[in-house]
Amino acid sequence: MRFGAVTAIDNVSLVVRTGERHVLLGTNGAGKTTLFNAISGDLRATSGTIRLFGDDITQLPSWQRARRGVARTYQSSLLFGGLTVQENLYVALRGVSAGRFSLRREGPASLHWQRARALAERVGLASRFTDGVASLSHGQQRQLEIGMALSGDPRLLLLDEPAAGLSPAERQLLIELIEGLPSSLTIVLIEHDMDVALRLAHQVTVMKDGQLVAQGDPSSIRGNVQVQRIYFGDGLGATHE
Repeated sequence: MRFGAVTAIDNVSLVVRTGERHVLLGTNGAGKTTLFNAISGDLRATSGTIRLFGDDITQLPSWQRARRGVARTYQSSLLFGGLTVQENLYVALRGVSAGRFSLRREGPASLHWQRARALAERVGLASRFTDGVASLSHGQQRQLEIGMALSGDPRLLLLDEPAAGLSPAERQLLIELIEGLPSSLTIVLIEHDMDVALRLAHQVTVMKDGQLVAQGDPSSIRGNVQVQRIYFGDGLGATHE
């Protein structure tokens, strides 16, 4: 991915297996979110190929990728702040349904409203179902975002720094939420907290300056000297050589 003379993603090759929990690690400016934008279709890659379960989606717009099972969250919360938890989930469900452009008003007994409640329970927000989004804690808003992303029953879920800014208790709840998602759901997440990342991950990819510098399972990444240098500086990395 190039922006004029700047190469934000440089020759990145990444394979994620179905049902895998794959974590992208790297400091700010490493290119992680840009890679997410290329995968989701928010940005069109300037070269290379993106395949989703074997199908080439490189030229598809983001909405068509979403229809094929790609869902994502963003670094900053993108919620309807003037609506309730229930209404946010309902809007998300209507947005991925066949009747999303219908002007017919649905009652609380409709399938969409019932599914909204089920999603709230799945992400731990059943007790806040009728509360306004503005009254939720930061962690609860993150939970709601994941619930909205799950509304279309995605096959690939991209989570961009879901634990950023959370308290230790909220972070633990988020970890348990992600661990409890169906094993068939493929998840790629960006995370700065190495303890969170290595707990959730089956595989880890480390990026720096738009390039891949390390890939492997959590134990190999934890002991990788180059990764230690990226995160802790040359001094600490040198002591492990």
